[in-house]
Amino acid sequence: MKVELADQFDVTTSPADTFAFLTDPEQFALLLPYFKELKDVQPGAFTVGLEIGIPQVRGRVDVDVKLVECIAPERATYRSSGRHALGMVDSELGFSVAPSGTGSTVRWQSASVVNGTLASLAQGILVPLAKRQIKLLVKSCQDRLGAAS
Repeated sequence: MKVELADQFDVTTSPADTFAFLTDPEQFALLLPYFKELKDVQPGAFTVGLEIGIPQVRGRVDVDVKLVECIAPERATYRSSGRHALGMVDSELGFSVAPSGTGSTVRWQSASVVNGTLASLAQGILVPLAKRQIKLLVKSCQDRLGAAS
């Protein structure tokens, strides 16, 4: 099952500061929904541990993340792969940062492929759940970087 989402949000920080935040796993990963642990941080790669707790799927997932494109302070793309006893999720998340007034606009897009039992168990809730979690993540980013009015 493929899940594709895209949107944008505004913050009050400069494009350089916004980009630096979004490409620093020590800052950004802590805001991820279900975040439990950040480990194996290296230039361009890290692993994030997530504790999933939705009714159909529970347990720990370690997600390996690689920065596959980085053009500071304009755009970056991450590829990630997570394995759970019920299936796997492979994703690509890209974002671009542009000046907007005294702050920045972040445009992002995500494409994920969910396979295995996970796809059939959570099929009806994956897109609404992803949208809700991204909304929370965007709010957390805006809280940290300053929400533009």
